[in-house]
Amino acid sequence: MMRAVQVRRAFCLALVLGGFAGVSVRAQQAVTLQRFDASSMAQIIKAHRGKPFIVHAWGVTCAPCIVELPRWAALLREAGGSQVVFVQVEAAPNERVERVLARAGLARAEHWVLSPDDSAEALHDQIDPQWQGELPHTVLMTAEGQRAARLDHMAPAALRAWLAGRSGDIRPPVVAPAPRRHIMPVDSKAH
Repeated sequence: MMRAVQVRRAFCLALVLGGFAGVSVRAQQAVTLQRFDASSMAQIIKAHRGKPFIVHAWGVTCAPCIVELPRWAALLREAGGSQVVFVQVEAAPNERVERVLARAGLARAEHWVLSPDDSAEALHDQIDPQWQGELPHTVLMTAEGQRAARLDHMAPAALRAWLAGRSGDIRPPVVAPAPRRHIMPVDSKAH
């Protein structure tokens, strides 16, 4: 009888510890968001110097962006994941951004979010001076921190080749810079 009680206690203890281990794993899956401001792109380039990397700009209200995020998660699992930087460029509550990223399987990736103190256009220029703000927008960066190509959609083969250091294998569709469009205010009295 005493042996059965000990076995039951050991089993219960294993269940409890296993449950805590599950909580611990989930806690490690928390998304870490860093504020993207005027100095962030320089920090990103410095941190990734020595290896080709990717900067991917996306937004929580961009439907194509949301569809692509799980594919980015799959790419990161294949490539090791440390060479892609995600920048969420729309004003949105951090909790919403975290939920979207966790659902997509991107909790462990490097994430930056637009700082509300800076203008979106100025930060777009930091990511890519030729970028007009359309989403999604991906920039392939050289090991020296130079912008090499721009993608307006996910091209997994090109991205895998880039991350593997096979830039000669890349034939991505490069996004041509569009002319800047200024939004003119509408005169409500004229209508």
